[in-house]
Amino acid sequence: KQLSLKDIWLDYFTTRQYLVSPLIAGEKLQLTETSCLNSKGQTILKFSYKFLREIEEYQSKGYVPNTAKVNFVLYWKKEEDGKEYQIVLPEIQFGKVQAMEIPG
Repeated sequence: KQLSLKDIWLDYFTTRQYLVSPLIAGEKLQLTETSCLNSKGQTILKFSYKFLREIEEYQSKGYVPNTAKVNFVLYWKKEEDGKEYQIVLPEIQFGKVQAMEIPG
């Protein structure tokens, strides 16, 4: 799933510019339940409440987010302060949960 502006917490980027600027499209990200991390384990972005609910819907159907990568790094202009901030729109891959087989 290619995430949009509505799937991420935009204001979070205002304090993460030093972490966003070195990222390039295609770079792998680490997933947590609520965010994506860079290769050093630093939080790059947080998911919006809307997307967190969407993840729950996928999970109820047997799918979980399993990989993430930088899809786009672009600029977003915050209306309140008129400044532009670099943001990351990631791509999240979901996979089917594998049923565990119990030996015996």
